[in-house]
Amino acid sequence: MKAHNTVDGIQIAGLMIAYTTGSSIVFIPNPISEAAGNVSWLSTLLSFSFGLIVLFCTLYLYRVHQGQDLITYSRMLLGRFVSCLVAITVAGLLLFALPAVVAGIGDFLSNVMMTETPVYVFNSLSFFTIALTARAGLKDMARAFVLLVFIMLVIALLILLLALPLYKPAFFLPFLPDGIRPVLHGTFLSSGFPFGEIFLFAMIYPFFRPDKRSFSTKPMYIAYCISGTLLFLCVLCTSLTFGPATGYYKYSLYSLASEIHVAELLQRIEAIVGIALIIGSYMKASIFLFMLNQVVIKLLKIKDEAALIYPITLVSLFLSLTLFKDPSDFNDQIYVLWPFAIIFVGCSLIVLLAIISWFRIRLRTPAQGRDKA
Repeated sequence: MKAHNTVDGIQIAGLMIAYTTGSSIVFIPNPISEAAGNVSWLSTLLSFSFGLIVLFCTLYLYRVHQGQDLITYSRMLLGRFVSCLVAITVAGLLLFALPAVVAGIGDFLSNVMMTETPVYVFNSLSFFTIALTARAGLKDMARAFVLLVFIMLVIALLILLLALPLYKPAFFLPFLPDGIRPVLHGTFLSSGFPFGEIFLFAMIYPFFRPDKRSFSTKPMYIAYCISGTLLFLCVLCTSLTFGPATGYYKYSLYSLASEIHVAELLQRIEAIVGIALIIGSYMKASIFLFMLNQVVIKLLKIKDEAALIYPITLVSLFLSLTLFKDPSDFNDQIYVLWPFAIIFVGCSLIVLLAIISWFRIRLRTPAQGRDKA
């Protein structure tokens, strides 16, 4: 890792908000509402709590291992062979996530905003921009993303405020009409996307270096809470607007914006939500590409950090065009297979590593005390 590629507290917070929120503000209300109905907000709170546990484990590992990344402390805790399996697994997850994010952008633009343009045009342009961004380095990414995150947050909050006259509190009732099972289903979906994905951010933490080299984790917790609050509000407000029909709108926040009409001054402001989706997806995909590149160069022990950016991008472009047969296949993989992989593979790995580290410290401390005695 190059010294000039480190980021400060505000920048790491901006990166985390961009990564956690990303395209979620537009995509996530639909599957949660479809699964949990009018208590989708409760599923969001539960999945936020799950993600908070995962975040705590990743930051605990970050502090204990003095700022090392996921692959490095996996090698120390599990051995070289098992750490290679971990690196391959993480690379596989990222090699799925990166094309999926870009495919989501292409699907949105080709089906909603520019229906006459082929999807490969959007995917190619997106990957070209993403590759240039990731190759510039994390510090330059963070500097740009701080401004873009601010714009994305302002757009999202503005839409939610302008939609106040559309909210119907009666849609809150009845509470738990079908029991707890739909809530758990919604929690499973949103725990995998986006909250459980926070374990992959362990590849970014080593680039965080405050001036006095203290391993402060406060910026990450603040950023995660901001992202969680925004996602909760998006889910809550779309449910208050559309009620039982929320699950039928694929892009719920976009549909919410299309319902806003302020006299003749503000019309068709759903295009602004489209901009927010493009910005968020672009930032998240750039971070995914940077992570994937870091995992691969550590696995192959390549010194030039930028050598594989373009080859990985090309492979990801082809995957974005061939990985999903149709929109239903996309939904099955993103909202069924992906949460399962994130929760039971990625998050379980982080929790296991945190437990192993805790036991090693507990066992080492008494031994050091006996040695001094």
